[in-house]
Amino acid sequence: MLRLENVHAYYGQSHVLQGISLQVQPGEIVGLLGRNGMGKTTTLKSVMGLVQIRAGRIQLNELTISRRPAHRIARLGIGYIPQGQRVFSELTVLENLQLGLSRGRLNGALLDKVTRPFPVLKERLTQAAGTLSGGEQQMLAIARAMLAQPKYLLMDEPTEGLMPSMVQALEDQINVMKSEGLGILIAEQNADTALRVCDRFYILEKGSVRAESLTHETSLEQLQKYLGIGL
Repeated sequence: MLRLENVHAYYGQSHVLQGISLQVQPGEIVGLLGRNGMGKTTTLKSVMGLVQIRAGRIQLNELTISRRPAHRIARLGIGYIPQGQRVFSELTVLENLQLGLSRGRLNGALLDKVTRPFPVLKERLTQAAGTLSGGEQQMLAIARAMLAQPKYLLMDEPTEGLMPSMVQALEDQINVMKSEGLGILIAEQNADTALRVCDRFYILEKGSVRAESLTHETSLEQLQKYLGIGL
């Protein structure tokens, strides 16, 4: 289990996370919902050690990972896909994938495994990543993260800027990863996607969890109140 307990984090003097507590089980998709600036990205960065927390605890199973460096957290089995298609645009698709390996070499079997859900990547291994479409770059970011064979995956706004067909493909792949036992924590502004793929939600407001709900129990009123949207 991935668990945050009463986590506080700051940017300078700004108190961004104010006692965040949440958990993700293996094979579970959990959504972080909230308006911009409510602490979703900071929550993910805190788990990865990219933002140092000042209070509270973050655990992976029984191991406390708070304040460990990001590369060690990744090696413990947590993958991270940041907001935006964060690929190395001047490197080829294959070179980007090779950077996802925590150890060893990218052999044919492993390459086949991570590109099977995204056949377009297998067709463009020698193409510069920056020439891919936004959706294809997102696929590349996911495939690269999966090369480390994480137990948990953090995804920050994965559908941002994607056309509907790419969103559907991404949702399908998220469900496949869930079926394989991967625990996924998604910070998402697209409420439609969140309702379709997530098992549970935490709704953030001003750095705190204001509501928690199972997807089938999430009401329109909750979403309107905290996100300012209607469905």
